[in-house]
Amino acid sequence: MTVTTTSTISNDITYTMIDNGSNSQTETAGLGYSQSLTNGTGSLQANYGVVISGALPSGGKEYLDFRALNKTIFNADTTIQFSKIKSIVVENRATSYANDITVAATGTNALTELFNGGSGDVRVKPYSVYQYSDPISGVTVDATNKDLRIDDVDGSGVNWRLIVVGVTG
Repeated sequence: MTVTTTSTISNDITYTMIDNGSNSQTETAGLGYSQSLTNGTGSLQANYGVVISGALPSGGKEYLDFRALNKTIFNADTTIQFSKIKSIVVENRATSYANDITVAATGTNALTELFNGGSGDVRVKPYSVYQYSDPISGVTVDATNKDLRIDDVDGSGVNWRLIVVGVTG
């Protein structure tokens, strides 16, 4: 079976402000950021994607190994071994205040490149996301740079979702 992957990385904020004073004015802005990745293993390419979702129990943690991510595809369970991550998005799916999560890279084999060599501990509020992208080179994933953790910060339990695209092998 041949798998072909295409993906689009997008992240933007758009806004409109209207001043209805004596001289009505409108301001609209947005970056329009979007980057397409074609099928392959080089610059601006990805050959695989994974979506994972879960529910952290009160005070729970989810450990993710990007050299061994579990995925069900076409009714078959498989393990995905990334060698490069081109983009990753972690979404906090909570819908109420005091349901924060953190995205962290700690431990012996931490995926610290997502945080410029640091540990992360990026707090993600409800209705929010953490996103990292490097569509040209990608983050190197190997035996010593592979682990990410998602934590329930407030001890109330929280739903989350992660999407990652990159190069396998």
